[in-house]
Amino acid sequence: MTVSPDILNDVPDAKPVRIFLPIAGSKERFRIGGIYKKTEPPRFNLLFKPGVLPVDELDTVQPCLIIIDMGGPTVSVEAMITTASAQVLEMIVQKSISHDQMREFFRVDAATEVIGTSFKPELFGKSDATWSMQGTTIDISGSGILASFPKKVPMDEPIRLAITLPTAGALPTRSAP
Repeated sequence: MTVSPDILNDVPDAKPVRIFLPIAGSKERFRIGGIYKKTEPPRFNLLFKPGVLPVDELDTVQPCLIIIDMGGPTVSVEAMITTASAQVLEMIVQKSISHDQMREFFRVDAATEVIGTSFKPELFGKSDATWSMQGTTIDISGSGILASFPKKVPMDEPIRLAITLPTAGALPTRSAP
């Protein structure tokens, strides 16, 4: 479900956001954190630390997905890059999507351990092709996970994922003032 680009009126200036940037020649997206800077809606800017924005590799024909945590419902904004420089992306909103309206499942920004291993390679005639790799989750939802691994996992074979969720005792606690 789409909602009005006026959603930007509710986003405070200097709000941290996550953006999934399209990379030229790739189906994968580059995930990076930036800072929202108000301009004239439906236009806005995203600011980045020096050296982290892959300007020369961006696909400016494809829309970007920007995730904004509004301290309650998460909002995703689809936007196009109008201008890119070393530390600034000038953007224009195409549409915004409320995750609460889109799915009945929750979505959690969660950085926790995930281990990918070969899934019964003997069933695929590859008994000597067992492997294991540790990574970190980025996002967990009812329909799947987004995870980062130190190198590419095999794309042409099924894998088994083991996700380690922190226990209540491992969570930080706050003491009363």
